[in-house]
Amino acid sequence: MYKIFNTDVISKNARFLRGLLAGSVTSILLAIAYGLISSKLTIEFSMAFIGIGYLIGSAIKKYGRGVKIEFSILGAVLTALCIILADLIAFFGFESLFNLSFLSYIFPIYLKMMLSTNINSILSLLFRAVGIYAGYQYSRIV
Repeated sequence: MYKIFNTDVISKNARFLRGLLAGSVTSILLAIAYGLISSKLTIEFSMAFIGIGYLIGSAIKKYGRGVKIEFSILGAVLTALCIILADLIAFFGFESLFNLSFLSYIFPIYLKMMLSTNINSILSLLFRAVGIYAGYQYSRIV
């Protein structure tokens, strides 16, 4: 006889949870990798943020297999958090993330550096925005 129910299909909530888990692990690993490499080389290569957004979005798409807008929003949020975490590791070191009093001190400094009006920070923000858009665009099946 025919199978009436497809028991191999996972629910919408399970797909979102799998996408969230895969995207979170990917974003944490990429943030640590970019932050440590950038701090050791003492240069900033902002074009890598586009690749970071693509990789996070691809992980969400592969494991979440979602078609709704929630997956795109998840990709954009995780990419933005990855970029912030990677910058904090690159600028202030990995150990600074575990000191909460120091974190409240360095976050305003980070915002001032990112929002300054020279051409380097404007281009840097532009690459970060394109990376967030890549995370938004590539995280769901269209």
